[in-house]
Amino acid sequence: MKSSLFLAFLIFLGAGLAAYPAELIDRIIAAVDGEIVTQSELLLELRLNLNPESPDITREVLSSLISKTIYLQEAKKQGITPNSRSVENIIAEKSKGMSSQEFERVLQEKRISLEDYKSWLAKEIMIYELRGQKSKEIEREVRVDQEETRNFYLKLEQYLEGTEGERKIREFYELYEEELRHAGKVRMAQILVRSEEEADRILSRIKDGEDFSYLAKEISLGPAAEKGGRLGWVDPATLKSPLKELIGKLESPVTIKVKGEGLFRIIQLQDRKEVSFHEYRDKIEEYLENRRSEEILREWFEDLESKAEIEIIANLAGEIH
Repeated sequence: MKSSLFLAFLIFLGAGLAAYPAELIDRIIAAVDGEIVTQSELLLELRLNLNPESPDITREVLSSLISKTIYLQEAKKQGITPNSRSVENIIAEKSKGMSSQEFERVLQEKRISLEDYKSWLAKEIMIYELRGQKSKEIEREVRVDQEETRNFYLKLEQYLEGTEGERKIREFYELYEEELRHAGKVRMAQILVRSEEEADRILSRIKDGEDFSYLAKEISLGPAAEKGGRLGWVDPATLKSPLKELIGKLESPVTIKVKGEGLFRIIQLQDRKEVSFHEYRDKIEEYLENRRSEEILREWFEDLESKAEIEIIANLAGEIH
C-alpha cells in the first residue's frame, strides 16, 4: 500500500466528512488497484458505523473502506459472489417485529436507502465468506506439536499458582475460567463440636446415612452452620495442620474427624479440582491452533493490503463544512 499517499489523503479529509451533505454530486475520492472508491461509499460507511463518538471516526472508517475494497477484489478473484438470499435473511432478522415500511423508515433516519443497505450487506457477506474460506485452508495446514502443548501447560500451571502469565496464557484462562478458577482447591463442609464423644456420635450418624447438611444446621458451632456447614472451595495451603496434611492425602468424597484448638471438626471433603495435562491437552492444542490460524490469516490480509496500489483522486479539504 502506498502509505505516503494514504497518509496525505487522511490529512486532506480531516474529521468533518461525517457531516458532508448527501445532496452533493457523488465524487471519486480514491482508486484501489484501478477500482474507484466514491464519496457516497465513505458516507454510507460513516452512517453505518457503530462507534460514531470516536474522535478519529473518519480516519478509522476510511481505512476500513480501503481495506474492504481490497478484500472484495480478492473475494471476486476467489469466485465469491453476492448472496442475495443471505442478504434477505439478515434483513428479515434485523427487521423482526417491523413492517418493511417501518424498517425503511429506520434506515431513512440515518439517510440510508434500502438498496444501499442491501449492497453494503452483500459486500460484508462476501468478505465474511472470503475469511471463512481462507481460514479453512489455513486450519488444514496448522499443527501444534506435543512439546509446544506441554510447555504451554507448564506455564498454565505456574499461572494458576500465582505467577504472572503471558497474554496467551491469560486468554486461555479466561476461556476456561469457570473450571480453572478452582484449580488445586477442595470443596469442603464442616461441623464443629466441643467434645470428641459428640464428634464420634455425629460421624456415626453420617455413616448411617443421615444428611451432613441437616446435622450441621442442627448441631454445628461454626459460622457456616446456617449454610449446612458448607465452606465452598478452599485452597489447602490456607489450612492449618494437621488438616492441611490430611486434606492433601485424601480422595473425595470422604468424611473424617479432626482435632482442633479446643474443638473437634467433622470434615466432609466433597470434591477436589485437579488440573492435569491429560485433561487439558486437547483444549490447549485447539487454542494454539486457532491462535496460530488467526495470526496467519491476519498476516495474509495484511499482505493483500501491502501489495495494493492506491491512487488519491480528489482533495476534499476545501469543500468540508
